Amino acid sequence: FKWRSYQFSLAFIFAVEEINKNTHILPNTSLGFDLYHVPSNQWHILREAFTCLTGTRIIIPNYTCRGQKKAAALLTGTSWATSAHIGRLLNLYKYPQINFGPFDTMLSDRAQFTSLYQTAPKDTSLSQGIVILMIHFSWTWVGLVLIDDHNGAEILSDLRGEMDRNRVCIAFVEMIQDNLISSNDFSRTTYLKILKSSANVVFIYGDTESSHGIIINTGIRLMNGKVWIMRSQWDSTTDFEYFIFDSFHGSLIFAHHRAEISDFRKFVQTYNPSKYPEDGYLAVLWNTYFNCPFSGPDCKILSSCLPNVSLEMLPKNVWEMDMTEESYNIYNSVYAVAHSLHEMTLKQVQIQPHMDHCVKCPESHYANAQQNHCLQKAVTFLSYEDPLGMALTCLALGFSALTAGVLGVFVKYHHTPIVKANNQALTYILLITLTLCFLCPLLFIGRPNTATCILQQSTFAVLFTVALSTVLAKTITVVLAFKITLPGRLTRWIMISRVPNFIIPICTLIQLVLCGIWLSTSPPFIDSDAYTEHGHIIIICNKGSTIAFHSVLAYLCSMALGSYTMAYLSRNLPDTFNEAKFITFSMLVFFSVWLTFLPVYHSTKGKLMVAMEVFSILASSAGLLGCIFFPKCCIILLRPHRNVLSHVRNKAYSRGKVNLIA
Repeated sequence: FKWRSYQFSLAFIFAVEEINKNTHILPNTSLGFDLYHVPSNQWHILREAFTCLTGTRIIIPNYTCRGQKKAAALLTGTSWATSAHIGRLLNLYKYPQINFGPFDTMLSDRAQFTSLYQTAPKDTSLSQGIVILMIHFSWTWVGLVLIDDHNGAEILSDLRGEMDRNRVCIAFVEMIQDNLISSNDFSRTTYLKILKSSANVVFIYGDTESSHGIIINTGIRLMNGKVWIMRSQWDSTTDFEYFIFDSFHGSLIFAHHRAEISDFRKFVQTYNPSKYPEDGYLAVLWNTYFNCPFSGPDCKILSSCLPNVSLEMLPKNVWEMDMTEESYNIYNSVYAVAHSLHEMTLKQVQIQPHMDHCVKCPESHYANAQQNHCLQKAVTFLSYEDPLGMALTCLALGFSALTAGVLGVFVKYHHTPIVKANNQALTYILLITLTLCFLCPLLFIGRPNTATCILQQSTFAVLFTVALSTVLAKTITVVLAFKITLPGRLTRWIMISRVPNFIIPICTLIQLVLCGIWLSTSPPFIDSDAYTEHGHIIIICNKGSTIAFHSVLAYLCSMALGSYTMAYLSRNLPDTFNEAKFITFSMLVFFSVWLTFLPVYHSTKGKLMVAMEVFSILASSAGLLGCIFFPKCCIILLRPHRNVLSHVRNKAYSRGKVNLIA
């Protein structure tokens, strides 16, 4: 067992834990895993493969004893032979297999391995890079030691062509049989050929197992004075017991470029037996290098271990803290499986029987129930035919008609004291504005277009600003009339010139400026949502600038706060003329609606988001209509005896008498 290969399992565990912490990949789903140590023996390789498939050491083809569901995929490596042996078995069951070892052309044969995929990049530029290195150092006499298989034949063919074109000569070519690497035949043939050759540069090419044998047999004989060139699989074979030999010190290694996974180093630093007590290999490693004894049955580290020890303290030839090339391939393999599962849960893949690849459906399509065909997503929006859209439309038209009816009542009974006492002009403006506010939701229902997207927010914002400024003007007028007992010149001028009526155009102008800035900088536009509702593309209006949208809402809230403050100041005025408590309740309704709207609005998507906005418009407008005008309509229509001047005077006289006695 090579400890440097132990990093493969750590890279695997790190990738799984990183995915499980990521809320954007397989949300509400946790990845599990099993690890199998496979010796380089065909019988053991097949036994471990059957164990993975059946869940038992007893080989039972076509049967599983697993209590849990079978694994989604199987990662194999590092030798191509290991992946090939397992792949031929998995191919019978069309079981997904991912090879994280070096890229191999034989494993790309879809006739033999229909379910096998490779994450390692191809060695297409390896021969060219080696020859460029030779030219750079003027090495024109080079020996080649290659594994005698299809990979060795391919690299030999590529090297011959590149070396011939660049006038680099081959001193010797030694093809090593895999079954002879660890035998004495290697020492008597290849060793002598390398030693006697006048070539001081030797290129070694082979997989992990073959390179391991070459290192043992060559390193033992202390072959000095040679420059060794090899690829990155060398990193996984320089164990501690061979590191003391000088034969391969200063070797040049070719490796593929890979991204830096910074969090992996932190993960390795904190990986210890106390955190992962189920890892038996880790306990053995702690005992070997840190003299930490452990109990036999459960492999738990005993308390006599040195504190704060970590894998970072091991020599670099024993343990590499940075992710190696093959570990990086494992990391990518786990993510490839996770992303595939994630896309399948979203039904974004097209699967056909006996296909080599899964095809992701375009954004405008989705996979059918059999997942063998992409279907066109239906375009939808909050329409008038939709039950939700129909209900909101009926509410909008109903409230608008009701407001128009209230306006008719006030016009008909304009000569009565209760209408005269509440500033008829401002009352009419408020009712007309509320009628239009109730019609604003109709801009949100139906297929969105550029005009409706622009008018939706700005129209309601301006109309509701007029309504709130009208309420503010009414409350200021009442306060000026009753709170100031000794009016001076300024107060008298304010009352005579009707300055409170200028509040409406001034406040509305400010809102118009805000909306103008919004529409000129980042106006609303037509957008689509293809993910909220499966099988549908929802057409919605994007707000454009969220800052401008929230600024408009903030200005409406400031207007409501001003009206609430003025109503609070006039709370103790005579009840006959005072509507402060009704305005107070209406402003509380407004705040309740829009404070609830913001978090709910940002947590919903699609048609529900549009419906939530329409409901907020209707609720806040209905709050003004109901709280301010419902009590007055009850008096006008149901209790007309209270809407006469004599009743008003008697009520005022009785209140004054009570106050005098008090």
